[in-house]
Amino acid sequence: MATALLIVLFIIIALLVFTSFKPSTFRVERLVNIQASPEKIFPVINDLHQHLNWSAWEKIDPNMRRIFSGPPSGVGAIYEWNGNRQIGQGRIEILESIPSSRIIMKIDFIQPFKATNTLEYTLKAQSNSTTVTHAMFGDSPYIANLMCLFFDREKMVGGKFEESLNALKVICESK
Repeated sequence: MATALLIVLFIIIALLVFTSFKPSTFRVERLVNIQASPEKIFPVINDLHQHLNWSAWEKIDPNMRRIFSGPPSGVGAIYEWNGNRQIGQGRIEILESIPSSRIIMKIDFIQPFKATNTLEYTLKAQSNSTTVTHAMFGDSPYIANLMCLFFDREKMVGGKFEESLNALKVICESK
């Protein structure tokens, strides 16, 4: 019994020490190539109302409460949500909007945990298409790094980014 308890205690201490060496910031990023011009794609991302049509997060709780405020698109546009346990509560605000090239948003998670991160969309024209990159980055405090021992942020968030970007691709290529 005492040996088993010492082994468990050693494992817990090892995990806590291991976590202290993890980076204090994170970045999750995915990209897609869309057969459309940046000028065609940009308005679909820059208008938070249109995210309802392609964001994978919207499918998690179709009954969540949504509030839009500020201008209809661009800098100052705000989207707030309050949903079930899976989707939680939060707020997105567009901070920077450079036509046809880049959009920066601040995302505040309120429930089930508090966090503030940055969302970034970049659009790069290719010969007859556009590469759209979607990234989220920010601080990763000790407790977040500890939680990431039990769930894979890269896989969870990255998977939803891939799903969203593929839906954005379908919408923009069908216009």
